[in-house]
Amino acid sequence: MFSLRILFLGSALLLAVASAKAEDAKLALLSPPVALKDQALVEGDVVMLGDLFDNLDDARAKKPIAYAPKPGTRSTLDVNWLYAMAKSQGVNWRPASQYDRIVVERAGQTVGRETIENALLSALAPYGIAADSAIELANRSIALVIPVEVKPTVAVRALAYDERSRRFTATLETPAGVPNALMAKVSGRVVTQVGIPVLARSIAQNEPISADDLKFVQISADAVRADTLTEISQIVGKAPRRLLKVGQMVSKQDIQRPIMVPKNSTVTMIVRNSAMTLTAQGRANEDGSEGDVIHVTNAQSRNVVEATVISQGVVSVRPQGARQVN
Repeated sequence: MFSLRILFLGSALLLAVASAKAEDAKLALLSPPVALKDQALVEGDVVMLGDLFDNLDDARAKKPIAYAPKPGTRSTLDVNWLYAMAKSQGVNWRPASQYDRIVVERAGQTVGRETIENALLSALAPYGIAADSAIELANRSIALVIPVEVKPTVAVRALAYDERSRRFTATLETPAGVPNALMAKVSGRVVTQVGIPVLARSIAQNEPISADDLKFVQISADAVRADTLTEISQIVGKAPRRLLKVGQMVSKQDIQRPIMVPKNSTVTMIVRNSAMTLTAQGRANEDGSEGDVIHVTNAQSRNVVEATVISQGVVSVRPQGARQVN
């Protein structure tokens, strides 16, 4: 009787195991096959199995299998490496062709230029460099790319500064104080900045410039020419001799008083005395701004007289003493 009970229990156990295996096999058939992803985007220092393959269980997907590329860069894993790695990790995957591969790209963030320059200015402060000075890097296209999960801080190491030339060399560390921080050598110079009025919009030839058409920007003092106008009052009310573009500095040669009477235009000639005011039509022989004395040809008499420009298209001729030009 005892033997029959043992036999019964053993048979039940075998049936249970067989049933479990059958269920696992059924689930395996129903589960989607492991598939290689089209691309892998990672943020951390390592690549997980789940970064490369779809349809893995959670535990296997989180298994690290390789170091990630540097932040902001990518690497390609070819078919041979992928197949060997899959076999070693017990992943049921076979390549569809010899051209199977995956590109692993690591996300990164670029440390801002302002962060770099502020760190350098702080390091240069003991040399008497003012905080409102500007840094001009020799390599203006420098890009420091670091992991996305860290704060973009910069420390300045091995700083050397020449007070006479105002040039420096330094080693930047970012993120600051991190064991595997990115190190980069930079060089450049300290420049003094000045505020300069520039055009806030493009201004056409002979279009009067108002205060609203100008804005102040900070630029290197070295970039300011000797004839550059540095005060808004020197520019307002004047007009360009030619088209001036937005953001352009303004020099003395760029502007003039607005032309009220263009050359060869028809003007109204006014003659006033104590008793009357006379008007006549004429033709301007030259450009004239307000207050300029220009030559005007009377349309009727054809006489050429000197006249003072008083407004747009209007000139004043003195009744006595007006000099006629032959």
